[in-house]
Amino acid sequence: FWNKPSVNRPDNVLHQKIQDIYDTYLPEWKYKRSNLDDTSRYKSIQNTISSYGFADIQFKLYYNTRILNSEEYIELLNTYSDHRALDKKIRIPFFEAIKAVIEEFDNKLTIYDTVDLYLAKKPC
Repeated sequence: FWNKPSVNRPDNVLHQKIQDIYDTYLPEWKYKRSNLDDTSRYKSIQNTISSYGFADIQFKLYYNTRILNSEEYIELLNTYSDHRALDKKIRIPFFEAIKAVIEEFDNKLTIYDTVDLYLAKKPC
């Protein structure tokens, strides 16, 4: 299983404001922006699984929606190593800015989860 949470919805004003915060604090991260069409990534993972000798690979996607408040969203961001590794001089004001903007929107942020499932057999 591989869970990929996203707030990425182009028509979502809160999402746009969060992206503006990323642009302000971490402009070099633009390349990391999530693409909702990850077909090439899914194929690459399946090819890697196959390269280790696994066969009969099955792939499925599942979707879920969660609503988080500002504290819960910051807790989620703290599970990402790239966010945790940020220097405190950037991380603290960056997280505070994100918390503030979520609180402007009734302290609710919708997360759209995409869960990849890869099943395969290891031939004897």
